[in-house]
Amino acid sequence: MVDSLHLESETEADSDEPMLGLESCRLRRTLPIYRIIAASVPCIALGTATFCLRGIESPVAIGSVGANARPAEAIAAFQHADEAHSAADILLVDAGSTGSKVFAFFDGRNASAKLYTACDEPHKDAGHTNKGVAALEYRKEDCDWLVGALGPAKPLESRSEYVKELLTLLVDTYKTGSGKTDLQYVQNKAAVPILATGGMRLLSQEANQDVWGLLCGKTHAGLTIAPAGDLCGTIPGTKEAYYEYLANAALGKNRVLGGTFTIGGSSAQIALPLVSEQEVTAFRNLKEAIVKEVDCTELRIPSGEQAPIFNTNRKGGPKKECIDDFIVYMPEEEINASTRVKADIRTSGMHGIGLISFLGLQGKGSFVAGGVDGIYNWANQFGCNNNAQNYSSCRGLLSKALDEDIMFKHVKRYFTKQSVSITSFSYSTYAAIPEASGIADVAGDDEAWDLLKGLDEKCKNHEGARFGYEHSNTCMKALWTALYVTSFFAVEADNMKHNASDIMYSPNDWAVGLHELSKAGGPPSRRLPEMQPRHKNYAYADGARLHFYGDMAGRESPM
Repeated sequence: MVDSLHLESETEADSDEPMLGLESCRLRRTLPIYRIIAASVPCIALGTATFCLRGIESPVAIGSVGANARPAEAIAAFQHADEAHSAADILLVDAGSTGSKVFAFFDGRNASAKLYTACDEPHKDAGHTNKGVAALEYRKEDCDWLVGALGPAKPLESRSEYVKELLTLLVDTYKTGSGKTDLQYVQNKAAVPILATGGMRLLSQEANQDVWGLLCGKTHAGLTIAPAGDLCGTIPGTKEAYYEYLANAALGKNRVLGGTFTIGGSSAQIALPLVSEQEVTAFRNLKEAIVKEVDCTELRIPSGEQAPIFNTNRKGGPKKECIDDFIVYMPEEEINASTRVKADIRTSGMHGIGLISFLGLQGKGSFVAGGVDGIYNWANQFGCNNNAQNYSSCRGLLSKALDEDIMFKHVKRYFTKQSVSITSFSYSTYAAIPEASGIADVAGDDEAWDLLKGLDEKCKNHEGARFGYEHSNTCMKALWTALYVTSFFAVEADNMKHNASDIMYSPNDWAVGLHELSKAGGPPSRRLPEMQPRHKNYAYADGARLHFYGDMAGRESPM
């Protein structure tokens, strides 16, 4: 039996970062009725939007859901639920860099949809290219906002209308997914979390305050967004790394003590369990080496303003107070997860977790490593996204820039010294998975090295090539995906690096990790079966769910 239900819209990947080469469900808009569609996975049409079922519990088995399934069977699949009906359903929002993904967790299953947001074409052509909630930074004269669940389409008359569109979509997603007609079983309807990651980290502190002032504490359709603070706002990259780590522990295939590597649009994260005092000391030495070189006042976002700071420690004065946004050691006793997840990841066998976040700032303050969009923007400076430069030269430029990146060079040196003794690592977002890049013949333990070879062939005479999912991948983006593996691992046994065979490519969702953190002290639940496909994607929203709500929603059914 599959333990979770995911509804995935036609035009999105499961996380905010690009799916790149991985093919989505073969979907189409349909009549405004419930209808199951024959597709690469079972799909359902809800109004003008189409969704894929990523897992269905009885009474309808996955194999029986197809073109001939009756509407009642599809609806019954959604309505399989815990009859106790305690107020344990959970809602939350991931305010990503292309749109806000809404999550509903209920009765051991979940559903999601995404509200895309962007400026209209004339304003985008004028340089107002922020998407998602970051587009709310603009004023009306700078951006005619467009929103929609299948892509930006519906105009907003004012920024204040955004919250109505968002909460309406969240309510509709919850009701459609759960089969429930009202919100009486939603535990957190008076304080729905909405958290943002890399995209909002590229806006100034003032712009962040302005945008969150439009959202935090606002009410519509029976829901209220949480007040500004831990449940509403932009989180530092190290907290995102932590949620991703929890998500991997809770839902990933790899149920051993393992590390997590992710890449998004604007940032990239690493989480590493540390199992001895020697490893803790080595990680703290890594942080000290970074502290000595980083000057927070030199880290600049695209507007030219100083990069905002989101950690609450802010130690070391103006030049050092940003450090905990990028590297933090978390002792084991601060890992607030359920008994089941702690057992799965063997927290009793670790001293703590090393959390690392890279934010792509196009070389400002030396920071280049980050998300794939950050690498694309960096490459634009050198003509590496078109035929102005040859690929070989661009590959050399990126390698040199990464060698000069304060964060990346120290983390690479630390990792290749094998300061981490664990031998299991999960690459947990699609942008971090070489096989998902869209280049042929890339698979297996050495897929990152296959990707490097494939790019040499694909890009040598066509540096501006586009490929992969919706032709959204590029030579430089895919090169970064490959280097994010090969910089830390060796394809075979190597005294300086961990082996590629230690890697598992298995994306997860940060919201599960967030949810997991609130499970601490609750009764242990049944361990999830290891049924996720190799490229199953949850992203960090699953970690967020686990952090705040734990076993209260998305409960596993009893054996």
